[in-house]
Amino acid sequence: IPELPLWKGVLPSPTVETFPFELSWDYDGFIRQTTESSVLEEITGAYSRKDYKFISPPPGSSDWGNELAALYLDKCLEHIDDLDNKHILEIGAGTTGFAQLLKARFNVASYTIVDPAIQDEIPDIRIIRNFFPCDEALEQSYDLIISLNTAEHVANVSLFLESLRKLLDRRNHDGMVFISLPDAGSQMLSGDLSVLLHEHLNYFSVDLFEQFITNKGFVTKHLSVASDSIFASLSLVQPGKKRDRSGTIWNPIFLEGVNRITTVLQEFGNRLEGLAKTGSLVFHGATPGLNSFLFLTGLGNCAGISITDGDQEKYENYLPAHDRPIVSPKETLYREADLIVISAPSFKEPIESYIRERASRKPIVALSYDGLAMLDNL
Repeated sequence: IPELPLWKGVLPSPTVETFPFELSWDYDGFIRQTTESSVLEEITGAYSRKDYKFISPPPGSSDWGNELAALYLDKCLEHIDDLDNKHILEIGAGTTGFAQLLKARFNVASYTIVDPAIQDEIPDIRIIRNFFPCDEALEQSYDLIISLNTAEHVANVSLFLESLRKLLDRRNHDGMVFISLPDAGSQMLSGDLSVLLHEHLNYFSVDLFEQFITNKGFVTKHLSVASDSIFASLSLVQPGKKRDRSGTIWNPIFLEGVNRITTVLQEFGNRLEGLAKTGSLVFHGATPGLNSFLFLTGLGNCAGISITDGDQEKYENYLPAHDRPIVSPKETLYREADLIVISAPSFKEPIESYIRERASRKPIVALSYDGLAMLDNL
């Protein structure tokens, strides 16, 4: 993509900054972003700056950030039911919010966070402002290592997994990793443009992720998928057992996904253009995917478009590619709309339920490949 908007979240004014964007197959078994190295260095270098803006709100930063933290906590406790007396390392936390949730529920022996962007200072939580792996984090051993939506950001994901394995080796194979990352395969197949982010350097489907971690010497104890995210608890291959180092070949999911994203751009763009100029079109979900959609289709300045979101922290701010502020989801907004488009397809069901309670008869479609069929029927 010659120009893709750089996602920095919603902004006080509509300002679009674009960079090239390129994905390629990595023969280690996943899709890697291969945008020009100078661009990637500029983007990843922002993590350690004090003015860095998280592309998704971390726990404690907003109501939506807290809802995500509750989801991650539920998933964590599905995998690991007892954290009492555990030494825990969390990588890429963003804030101490998730650590405080765990410490409030369990008698944790120690909690260490390594993250270059973290600004919190909380008693009894050790903060390492650095990138993982780093000497300060590697000098200690841990019972549990938590990595929530970090693996997709790291420049060398193989080194990242190998460093986790070395840490678990110190626990005589009794330690565990709880990891989450986007299910990029599912997002691409749904035609969700939110999957394409400059900050995301590594892209996995469920099967590619399982093969990748197996090749790196891990065993999947439990894996689940929710809201287009992969959640997995990992341990090391037991001593004496042979590691599976089988090769991984190109996965056709991603090629089909690219075709579907292109179809969503073209078909939704063509069909919504007239309505966006002459009618009333409401998008629910101020997402990076919607921002890219409006920019790439040229619909960002259409007078008939309104954008709303469930996160009140976004109200009166702007999606960078749209020239009107994000508004609260009032009943009148939905009732006066000719069409409502859910632009956060990963959360389609709860959003549609929310809208139906306020505007039960209005046509609703998701900005996705499956949504095209619904659009045909309207």
